[in-house]
Amino acid sequence: MPQTDAELRALHASLTALLEHPTPEAEAQFAACLRPFQASAETAEVVNAIRHAVHQGPPPLSPALAHRADLQTLLDDIAALQQFILALGKGDLSQALALRGLMAGGLKSLQAHLRHLTWQTQQVAKGDFGQRVDFMGDFSEAFNAMVDALHESQARLKQRERELSQTNAELRNEIAERRRIEAQIKRANADLQRRVTELSFFNRITQALANQTRLDEALEIVIRETVIAFKGLTGAIGLLDEAREGQTLIAIYNVWDDGPPTEPIYLPLDEDLPAQRVLETGQSLIVADMFNDPLNALNRAMAVEYGMRCNLTTPLRVRGEIIGTFSVARHKDEPVFTAEDAKLAQTVAGQIAQTLDNIRMFEDMRQARETAEAANRAKSAFLANMSHELRTPLNAILGFSELLSRDTSLTTKQTRNLEIINSSGEHLLALINDVLELSKIESGRVEVQPQAFDLFETLESLADMFRLRATQRGITLAMVCDQETLPQYITADLGKLRQVLVNLLGNAIKFTPEGRVTLQVCRDAPPEDTEAAPEAAWLRFEVADTGVGIARDELGQLFQPFVQTTSGRDAQQGTGLGLSISYNYVRMLGGMLQVTSAPGEGTCFSFSVPVTVMAAPESAPARASEGDERALTSAAHRILVVEDDAVNRLLLSQLLNFGENDVRMAEHGQEALEIWATWRPQLIFMDMRMPVMDGRDATRHIRASARGDEPVIIALTAHAFEEDRQDFLDWGCDDFIRKPFRVEEIQDAVQRHLGMGQDAASDAAPDVSLAALPADLRARLREAAIHADIGVLYTLLDEIAADFPPQADMLRAWTDNFAYQDILARLDAAETS
Repeated sequence: MPQTDAELRALHASLTALLEHPTPEAEAQFAACLRPFQASAETAEVVNAIRHAVHQGPPPLSPALAHRADLQTLLDDIAALQQFILALGKGDLSQALALRGLMAGGLKSLQAHLRHLTWQTQQVAKGDFGQRVDFMGDFSEAFNAMVDALHESQARLKQRERELSQTNAELRNEIAERRRIEAQIKRANADLQRRVTELSFFNRITQALANQTRLDEALEIVIRETVIAFKGLTGAIGLLDEAREGQTLIAIYNVWDDGPPTEPIYLPLDEDLPAQRVLETGQSLIVADMFNDPLNALNRAMAVEYGMRCNLTTPLRVRGEIIGTFSVARHKDEPVFTAEDAKLAQTVAGQIAQTLDNIRMFEDMRQARETAEAANRAKSAFLANMSHELRTPLNAILGFSELLSRDTSLTTKQTRNLEIINSSGEHLLALINDVLELSKIESGRVEVQPQAFDLFETLESLADMFRLRATQRGITLAMVCDQETLPQYITADLGKLRQVLVNLLGNAIKFTPEGRVTLQVCRDAPPEDTEAAPEAAWLRFEVADTGVGIARDELGQLFQPFVQTTSGRDAQQGTGLGLSISYNYVRMLGGMLQVTSAPGEGTCFSFSVPVTVMAAPESAPARASEGDERALTSAAHRILVVEDDAVNRLLLSQLLNFGENDVRMAEHGQEALEIWATWRPQLIFMDMRMPVMDGRDATRHIRASARGDEPVIIALTAHAFEEDRQDFLDWGCDDFIRKPFRVEEIQDAVQRHLGMGQDAASDAAPDVSLAALPADLRARLREAAIHADIGVLYTLLDEIAADFPPQADMLRAWTDNFAYQDILARLDAAETS
């Protein structure tokens, strides 16, 4: 059926649009316009061919394949198709229908190729990359290249897939390892946090115990901190009794208690079954169910009352022995104790046990120290009492023997007997002094007291002191010192240094039957480990002799107190204290006393000590003459003697009863106050230890009641310790004299404080020089004056009187009045004249 022009024009327009824009919408529009032309089968074939041509188009043919007939046929078919499409595009339907026959073969061939290509494509999609296309020229090459590319791509994809699979496996392993490490880190962090908590807990306990010395206070802190650290409800520390039948809960802490700690409770073991089990097994015990466990049957009521759930009990061990238990209980809302808690409890128990042991040891040490201190105080009190009891009678013995020795009517035998009495008293006094000095050293009551002095003068005085003794024994005493290198003026403890040298020189002379004793002094280099000031100078002192020597096996105990060598015991002299005192003095001075010796070859003692070098004084004060030192008058003075011992009162009254002095006596401090109130003495000799009222209280009362007429108060005491001098001065005394005192000490004190002396002494002492005396005689005089040996002095006076009457008279006057310092001063003047 012929179609209208309108339908042809619509078909032409839709075909043009489809060729320009081959979209599904354009194709649908073209199909709608083509529908009126589909009345016959031929028309339908045309429509299908048109649709295929529109979508596919004729493929281009390369020149290399143009000679192939099948391709040329196909090309002709495509050209016919294109002409068909162009005819349709121009609206020339009749021409298109004329071309249909020409296209029939080509279209069928094309369809067959396309169907085979579709099948091959499907096979490629399934993975068969062996398919090949051998028609349509360049198209087949492109298709085959595409297949090869797809094959290669698939191979790469499979390789990549295998690689990705391996990578995924590695990643899964890495993730698993990372999760394992994270779990370990988490557990480690938990352990670390637990450890930090434990260390913090132990640190709190340690700090709390650092300054605790009382057992109850220390354990109170330990149990409180432990219960808190274990999140407990209550805790206790128990100590076993000696019978090991029960324990005393010495420290208890309950969270519900607001008041002070519970007092200790004694608990038999048959009432504390967990503690009994722990003591039997020696292992920690966890009672997980305190409501139902038979071990807690006796404490079930308490567990119910306070809601306890579980209990942990641990033994306390000290040096392997169980001494008690430590226990802590938790509330039912808290978890049950674990093995980790038991380990921590064992550590805590160890610290508690160590604390108990330390505090017990501290208590034992404290008691031992208190016992030692009490013994030391008792010893000091005993020595003080012994000092008083021994020195008081010695004071009378030595004092009266000196007074009697001044009596010129005595026979030679009586004088010799007095000398023996005096010498024995002096020996006893030296023994007492050595014992007391050693006790002071042992108790740490001796202090170094530096003072400035002339080293050369000190050494010379020591040589003078021992020269006469050495001469009498027939040995040579030499002093070797280089005055060009040695400092003349130094600061050190002169008293201790001099005492050491006196002890060493005395021993050297005593144990040297013949030969030589040498005192050598020189500069020394400071030791490497010294603690002395860098600017200190070191002096070395050596005392060497050619005497009997000391056996090697005796050197190790030479400096021990009361230890004497064989030669010392044979000599039957001394107490064995001199070297011990010297050894301690040298240590106090900063040095170390050393000894080398061999039997029959002699002995050498040596030590080095630090000293401070002083500049020379601008002008050395000249030694005052007797007239300069004393302003002698005959004025009367009121002197009160307060002394409970009648013998000493008599001695002091005779020593002070010269000139026009008015001397009165009092037996104790209360009587002294009564005399003071009415008589107002100018000088008071006050004994410190008396009944009724002692000298300290009496002195304080006198000082408090004085109205401008302050008396001079001189303390008299048999107390042996020189360091107590300051105490007497603090109590109000002006001076201090120890018993037994020398006669000249009393008279010098009177002259020093009241400016008086004996006119007779001055009148009997003509101003004559002792330079005329022989040097040996002057040395013997010096030795006797230094030692206040009045018997030797009177013997020498008899010897001097034969050839030097004026000098003998002057010396006798001073000797009668015990003016030994005046004798030494005149001897010094004779040496320099």
